[in-house]
Amino acid sequence: MVDALSDISATQRMESARRPVAWWPVGLTASAATLLLLITSGGYDYHRDELYLRLLAEHLRWGYADQPPLTPILVRFGIATFGDTVWAIRVAPAVLLGLTAIVAALIAREAGGGRAAQWIAAAAVFSTFPLSAAHVTSTAAVDLLIWLGVIFFVVRALLWRDQRAWIGAGVVAGIGLWNEHLVVLLLVCLAAGLLPAGSRCWSPAVSRTIRWLCSWVSSRSGRCRWSAGSPGGAAGRHWPVRRRWWCPPGSARSPHCRSSRRTSWPGRCRPG
Repeated sequence: MVDALSDISATQRMESARRPVAWWPVGLTASAATLLLLITSGGYDYHRDELYLRLLAEHLRWGYADQPPLTPILVRFGIATFGDTVWAIRVAPAVLLGLTAIVAALIAREAGGGRAAQWIAAAAVFSTFPLSAAHVTSTAAVDLLIWLGVIFFVVRALLWRDQRAWIGAGVVAGIGLWNEHLVVLLLVCLAAGLLPAGSRCWSPAVSRTIRWLCSWVSSRSGRCRWSAGSPGGAAGRHWPVRRRWWCPPGSARSPHCRSSRRTSWPGRCRPG
């Protein structure tokens, strides 16, 4: 009951701290970007990547030798809906660019940005890379939306301690793997950035997984290793970063391990 009330109060605090979504300027910016691409997309012929994706769309599979199936599915949907034209296969990236503008504005909102900040973030889709990525059909337009989607959920999880956001980040990353494996680079960079911050930025499930992995590696090494701290507090809601020493199996005869039995951290070793 106490945990439920604390979760409700945390959610209320989160909602009250964030600014409202500036739907009008953000929506107009996203619509303008999509309309700009739709109006100009029929002015030039197929790109070579579009010809390849069009061929894959005629023979849909769960995967190809060099291409996951998401972008060919979008090409197939455009052809089935609007006809077999160059304009039809460019509808999907134009719509995705508009969605990218909305997600960029939501990231600015999560960071505390108001109406102006959200509009500026959405207007970033008019820069060189987003327009060049979405003016033809390619995996880059989908990747741009996927990457921002993962960043949105990670920012939500870190700033507002919303543990469910980690699930959203994983789902979006999984969808991104259906488009291109480049999203793995984003996950590696996020992990590299979060590791120095310690368990303060991790969810309890991630922290437990890391502790088990560290313990497994330590048990194989045959020596005492330091691992991340354990959850503190009654419900494990606070994760202080402390350097502790763990006794792997077979090292109980170490003098440090024998002395650790007299401390308040049984099974832990102090550094020698």
